[in-house]
Amino acid sequence: MTALHKTFYTLFGGGGGSGIGEQDVGDLADLSGNIRIIGTGDSELERHKSEVLKRLEYTARNQSCNDAFRRAGLPTPFELITNGRIVLAARPLLTNPANNSLLGISEDVRAKANKSNAAAQTIRPQFTSTGKAIIVFAADAFSEDYLDEAVPHEMIHAAGVGSYPSFGYGFTRLIGVGNDLGRYPHYRDIMTNCVLK
Repeated sequence: MTALHKTFYTLFGGGGGSGIGEQDVGDLADLSGNIRIIGTGDSELERHKSEVLKRLEYTARNQSCNDAFRRAGLPTPFELITNGRIVLAARPLLTNPANNSLLGISEDVRAKANKSNAAAQTIRPQFTSTGKAIIVFAADAFSEDYLDEAVPHEMIHAAGVGSYPSFGYGFTRLIGVGNDLGRYPHYRDIMTNCVLK
């Protein structure tokens, strides 16, 4: 165990029925306890968890968003969340190999993820021992404009999609332009339907 005090949250509180058309996503109470947040006891993720959960709830409840994932042949946000396939983690956890078993990742996966400068990144389910996607948030992820796009973007990765970077992405990301899904054929459809409005 690391010197960091680990705090675990079981979140994503209930609420009334969603009633979102032909895909009945059921009562949000069914989602209660299906998202695990792993923090350090004092991380930005823990301070801003409601902002992230609000956006996750939006993707799960939004019929057009779930339909866009379905058109792409991916599990929907509702399915990922109700099946307990999403873990949120604070970025500082990646700095210490002692957290590997806590996160359910190998040292190789941790080392690679730790090299990223991204404000949000996802360790896809195929690279975790639990088969759950881990969405990692750094301190600089918590501006509303960033989260509005980052959460549905990371849900695409959580559904198992790897990188489809645009030409020149390695250079343009240094100046804050482009993303690693720029050439993913379903990206525009998913983002159009899943960004919090």
